[in-house]
Amino acid sequence: MKKVLYVILGLVVLLLATAVLVPILFKDKIKEKIDAEIAKSVNAEVYFDADKFSLSLFRNFPNASVSLHDFGLVGREEFTGDTLIAVSDFTLVIDIKSVLFGDELHIKAIDLVQPKIQVMVLENGKANYDIMISDTTQMEQVSEEGSEDFKLGIDSWTITDGAIAYVDESLKFMMSMKAVNHSGSGDFGAAIFDMVTQTSLKNLNVVYEDVAYISDKSVDADITMSMNLDKFEFTFKDNHVMLNEFAFGFSGLFGMPEEGFNLDIQFDAKENSFKNLLSLVPGIYTDEYHGLEANGTVGFNGFVKGMYTDSLMPAFQLNMQVKDGSMKYTDLPSSVTNIQLDMLVDNTNGIIDETLVDIKNFHMDMGNNPFNGKVRIEGLDKMKVLADINAKLNLGEINQMFPTEGLEMKGIFAMNLKANGTYDEATSKIPVIEGSMSMADGYFKTSEFPIPIEEMNFLGTMSNTSGKMAETSVDISEYKMKMDGEEFHAKLHFENLDDYTWNLFADGTIDLQTISKIYPIEGMEMSGKIKANIITQGKMSDVDAGRYDKLPTRGIATVTGLKVVSTDLPQGLTIEQSEISLAPEKIVVKSYTGTLGKSDIQLDGYFANYIAYALKDNEILVGELNLRSNKFDVNEWMVEDTTATTVPSDTMPLTVVEIPKTLNFRLKSEMKEVIYTNMVLSDLKGVIRMKDGIMSMEGVTFNSLGGQFGLSGLYDTQDLKHPKFDFEMDIKNLAFNKAYETFNTVKTLAPIAERIEGTFDSKFKLNGEMGQDMMPIYSSLLGGGMLKVAQASLTESKVISGVNSLTKMGTKSDAVSLKDVLVQAEVKEGRLHVKPFDLNIGGNKTNISGSNGIDGSLNYILKMDMDAGAAGSMLNSAISSVSGNAASGSKVKVNFKVGGNYADPKVSLAGSEAGESTGSVAKDAVKGAVDEQKDKAKEELDKQKAEAEKKAKEEAAKAKAEADRKAKEEAEKLKKKAKDKLKDAIGG
Repeated sequence: MKKVLYVILGLVVLLLATAVLVPILFKDKIKEKIDAEIAKSVNAEVYFDADKFSLSLFRNFPNASVSLHDFGLVGREEFTGDTLIAVSDFTLVIDIKSVLFGDELHIKAIDLVQPKIQVMVLENGKANYDIMISDTTQMEQVSEEGSEDFKLGIDSWTITDGAIAYVDESLKFMMSMKAVNHSGSGDFGAAIFDMVTQTSLKNLNVVYEDVAYISDKSVDADITMSMNLDKFEFTFKDNHVMLNEFAFGFSGLFGMPEEGFNLDIQFDAKENSFKNLLSLVPGIYTDEYHGLEANGTVGFNGFVKGMYTDSLMPAFQLNMQVKDGSMKYTDLPSSVTNIQLDMLVDNTNGIIDETLVDIKNFHMDMGNNPFNGKVRIEGLDKMKVLADINAKLNLGEINQMFPTEGLEMKGIFAMNLKANGTYDEATSKIPVIEGSMSMADGYFKTSEFPIPIEEMNFLGTMSNTSGKMAETSVDISEYKMKMDGEEFHAKLHFENLDDYTWNLFADGTIDLQTISKIYPIEGMEMSGKIKANIITQGKMSDVDAGRYDKLPTRGIATVTGLKVVSTDLPQGLTIEQSEISLAPEKIVVKSYTGTLGKSDIQLDGYFANYIAYALKDNEILVGELNLRSNKFDVNEWMVEDTTATTVPSDTMPLTVVEIPKTLNFRLKSEMKEVIYTNMVLSDLKGVIRMKDGIMSMEGVTFNSLGGQFGLSGLYDTQDLKHPKFDFEMDIKNLAFNKAYETFNTVKTLAPIAERIEGTFDSKFKLNGEMGQDMMPIYSSLLGGGMLKVAQASLTESKVISGVNSLTKMGTKSDAVSLKDVLVQAEVKEGRLHVKPFDLNIGGNKTNISGSNGIDGSLNYILKMDMDAGAAGSMLNSAISSVSGNAASGSKVKVNFKVGGNYADPKVSLAGSEAGESTGSVAKDAVKGAVDEQKDKAKEELDKQKAEAEKKAKEEAAKAKAEADRKAKEEAEKLKKKAKDKLKDAIGG
């Protein structure tokens, strides 16, 4: 018996030891297997804390548990860096017997603690949850062998303190929820079973097409659903849902056939009161809700029935009734009573355009003032409208009924509207309409701006008796108000919706700050006053045809103390004072004094074609302005992030400045100081034109960096991804080191300027493409011009040091004097090409030519006339041995090649390599000297020969001339002798 007990005890110890040691000994291999399976199956970045990965047989004995901590999935490709799910603790409890002995994997529990789930669907339909890697081989095996060999059972699951967000750009839909606590159970190993779930959450938000249908609501839901996994049909049984305080339930069927969804669901309210319904109003479910007294009953029911696919919608219906409703805030004296509502939303066939919205009755009494309304709309495309709305509201009483903290209102507002007919834009039809709207003795005051709008009175009417858009008319016969003691009044007649026709008169002063407080514009703050007297009338057809002479517009407007700051104009704009006159053909800016951001400006000029520009797309605004400024900061209009304006100007992140194609503009500027990138320009004058997306500069001059600049050319943004420039510059008296420090182009193409002390003049043309950072793309540059140096010096030149080292000239300084130097250069193929020019280096005449690249590479030739005696004893000795004479007075032409790059130049004899011995240098130099002597001897011989030939020709010419003279004298003698004989013969 003892032996048996020992055996049993040994087996127990062995099993216990195995249970303890197996998770420890094989933990790493299990983790490796998990990593391998994840990599094979999931197209996402998967992470978890490897140090906290655990596998236990005791925690949920006799079940095994696997725990992952800080587990998450991060997307790839379009969703790189976007987290799909992040879980603080993820625990899986598995029935170990199902793994060892069964044909079903039985999961006892799945627990997620603080999961954050973010589901995203892009406009193209790509979803971040589509991360599984398909295995065609495995799928083929499953299809051949059948899936019945593998079964999965799940007993329960929980989510604790979760957060879930779903954003679908393809549907313009967003849903989010926080503090999600959920539990569920069901036998997924069975084909048919009941799944029971309990859910609670807070801050539910639902937005569809930018409309918030649910905002910050809470949900509590208990749902039991019959699951038929063979048919993929799910039947709702006992359900109870609370949305805030509004309770409702639903029942029916939800099926998932091969295509789409099959819906047959009914829903209705669960004994709700009118106050419960009010809890759904956005913003009301706070402390205000608990301080609200409300009575009345609510009826709520409906259904969704039919197939939902990409092309089909199910039919649906919603009925809602409110009877004998009332509401009153306990802190306010008055109540809203006699609230009645009977509304039906009905769609019988799933065609959205055929939806019926029928508000059969809506009534409420706001104090002693009733509101009555009936609206019936059949169809959402060609809408058949029947409406009758009557309201008269005492705005002072509204302050006593609803919380309006910081807002005080007075006055009587009235509205009457009747409409009957079809709205069809395609056939220019609208319902027959008769309506009016009025305000008497209106008063509005806010705590943010204590100056009220008062004495507001207006009467507006709208009429259409035929149903034709062309026969619609709107009249505001009088609009008056007073603000801060300033009166404003206006009249407007508007008619013909086919060819908009208007007649507007406005006169008075408007305080923009008060207006913006009462009618705020999101992202914009305004202040200042506008005083205007304007009359304008016309037809849109005349605007379209450009018949501006038929659009009489006259008036004068003055602006004082204006300030505007907005998300589109964060730098801000101010107008201290401005006077503008209006005419049909143009707006004349008589005067304008103000600021753009930090820059002061004064303007005068005009704008033409402004009516078409304001009312139509792609019209051109024509204008001419004279701009003056004491200090203008261009940088704050070029930075991508306005917060970067605090960054030093030479490191600011610039972005492409687009020249609008809708401007045809001439700007004549006179600015005392302009800040542009890391430059300060003074006395800037010139003309800037903007047309067709191109900015051109004409006769622009300014002083900067101690020099004078002249600039003409253009900046082209017609292709915004590839902006271009083409400029001609005339620079005088600019310091080399200032040019190097300021211009990136100089740093890149002429870095030697850093080592030159002195000034230069230059005329240079340059064109190319600019990058998105407003910096030139150097490989695209083309151009050329000249550089003139009157007096300068080059110091610490590594090239001259290389020549000294190579020739052993013994020059004490590496400095080079530049005097009356003229350099011609051109830029092409990413290199600066320098044409041959002469320079004096160490007393030796030197000719320089070559090029350097934007990568810093050097390729230059230095042709130097050297005194052989100064070229080093070894070179001198070699020359003497060749010539037989001392070389101290001989000149040697030595060609040096400069390669490498600017940081590390390589100097060698042309045709030789750098680093050769002085003997090699001498050898080449002697060869050069001999060749030079041969050239000189030949030159002397040629010279002597030419002189001899010249002398022989001169002697021959002299002899010929003497012979000719003597022959002539002899001929004269003979002629005279013959005449004498003839005289003697004839006697006389």
